[in-house]
Amino acid sequence: MQTCRTCKKELSLSFFKQKKDGKYTTGCELCRNKDKIKAQQRREKNKQQSIPEGSSNCVSCFKILPLDKFKISKKGFPLKNCIECKTKVKQRIEKKEYDKETSKICKICQKVLPLEQFDFFRGRQNLNCKSCIEI
Repeated sequence: MQTCRTCKKELSLSFFKQKKDGKYTTGCELCRNKDKIKAQQRREKNKQQSIPEGSSNCVSCFKILPLDKFKISKKGFPLKNCIECKTKVKQRIEKKEYDKETSKICKICQKVLPLEQFDFFRGRQNLNCKSCIEI
């Protein structure tokens, strides 16, 4: 018997995938399948949302902006957050407008959220908030 880290149910080992080293995965196959379906729906939704050529979608402010409003990565792709949102976050960090003991900044949406909005994964707190992981 093993407890799934996602649904917190205690299930038999037949519900978990066995890795090459003989250990079992931490998430059951039912939860993994649900995650795969959510990811597929997310991809289909993103395909349906038409973003004009020469622009990108900011994950913080959810605006479709021209590419010159985004920093470009080393690989040539625009970053997920626009320059304006990145600047706001840097200003918040510099002013220390949030308490590091009770809140944290999500790496995707760049919002200051309470620690309860973040899951723990392998004993460490996740860098992305629950709402960004579910998107």
